[in-house]
Amino acid sequence: KINDALKGNSKIFEWIHTKYDGTEFYAEVSLNVFELQNKNVIQAIVRDISERKKIENEIKLSEEKFRNIFNSSSDTIIILDKEGKVITVNDSLIKNLGYKPEELIGNQIIKYVSNQNIDEVTERIFLMRKGKKTPLKELEMISKKGELVPFEVNSKLIDYKGKQAILSVIRNIKERKELEQKIYDTIIETEEKERQRLASDIHDEIGPLLSSLKMYIESLNETSDCAKQKYIKEQLHELIKESISNVREISNALSPYLLNKYGLNIAVKSFFAKSKHMLKISYETNLNEERFSINIETVYYRIIKELFNNTIKHAKAKNVFITLNYIDKKLILKYKDDGKGIMEEDLHKMEKKGMGLFNIRNRIISIKGKYKFILKKNEGFKFELSKEVVKLNK
Repeated sequence: KINDALKGNSKIFEWIHTKYDGTEFYAEVSLNVFELQNKNVIQAIVRDISERKKIENEIKLSEEKFRNIFNSSSDTIIILDKEGKVITVNDSLIKNLGYKPEELIGNQIIKYVSNQNIDEVTERIFLMRKGKKTPLKELEMISKKGELVPFEVNSKLIDYKGKQAILSVIRNIKERKELEQKIYDTIIETEEKERQRLASDIHDEIGPLLSSLKMYIESLNETSDCAKQKYIKEQLHELIKESISNVREISNALSPYLLNKYGLNIAVKSFFAKSKHMLKISYETNLNEERFSINIETVYYRIIKELFNNTIKHAKAKNVFITLNYIDKKLILKYKDDGKGIMEEDLHKMEKKGMGLFNIRNRIISIKGKYKFILKKNEGFKFELSKEVVKLNK
């Protein structure tokens, strides 16, 4: 350092300085060369920086501790700036999505979010910039292989290196979703099998019995009291006809005959044909006799019935508009009424009261469908559902 200074260079450096009593301290040394009485003189200014070094070491240890925790977490941790650009991300990103951290840093986070969740993520960033809290949220991110991976996201506003930033802890819930799917599939399968069993029992056991009783009534002609015979026959005949009709209705409700035999389109048309006296129904479809898996058809059929029943009970609507189309390998349902409409908070209240919306969500989850409620007060109720499906009768 001294040689450099003699060459005319001013130098500032740090070293450990030893005092006369042998104690040491961190020093910042500044060397300057100038001419004094025709001689080159080196001026050394020594500053005790022990306190500063102590603070720097504490910060370094704190950062190392943070970095160790940051990178050892099994959850993906992403820090964004207030515009939604990635500042840093931990190493679990490689395991969960296949990217290296440097592949995300500097890019907008929505670049790695599924199209369905882009608006939601953008809205969350906007709310956090305003200092508002955001709830735990499930969303899908795009892996390096192009696969959609489900995550649970918890985000909050933090101070990071002197600036406000968004800390997001993203937990991979793929295994949990797969387990949920198995549970939902089992529930739906068991539910439908039970309906079919009950429907079969009612139809095969009670139906023939009532039909036989009807035939026995005709034998009452042998009774000598004609007036009494006629009265009994008329009364029992009507009761039996009504019983048979009720059995058929119950059987059809438990396991829709038309749906099983002829498919979704015929079953929906039949349902609306029986309901057209309640309000005006517009039903448009490009389906003819296409068949899909019975699980898919059952979910769509029951959702349509549930939505229609909710409209009748709660919406005070005069018109219902339904489209059911098969487009680009997707089965797309759009449902709309011109009733009083509801808001998001009302939707949650309705779910808690058991108005069928909870069942609708669960059925959609069971088939991994994509859906949305379009909610505006006094502008009616709108619902959309889509699911990639394969036609069985090509």
